[in-house]
Amino acid sequence: MLPFEEELGGHPGFEAMRIHVAKEHKRPAFPVNMKQNEATQLLRETIEECWDTDSEARLSAVCVEERFKDVDNLMEAKCEFSCSLVMLFTCILVQKY
Repeated sequence: MLPFEEELGGHPGFEAMRIHVAKEHKRPAFPVNMKQNEATQLLRETIEECWDTDSEARLSAVCVEERFKDVDNLMEAKCEFSCSLVMLFTCILVQKY
């Protein structure tokens, strides 16, 4: 399912999205069955902090890059082989992580 599809339908117009996101401050939901561990929790916190309505409170690109490196390191610590953020995102999308 696409972000906001449940609330706005499959093909919302620009104005509907603008109101939903900019005025009502709605954000896509995370999968309810997403497994919780240090890596996914840090990733989720990073995403949510990037969505802050106060632009001054949002994370800088440098901070996001550092957090992604931390997520990658946490993933590698849990894996017997080298993991990456691409693998994490893929696993989240197919809800296997």
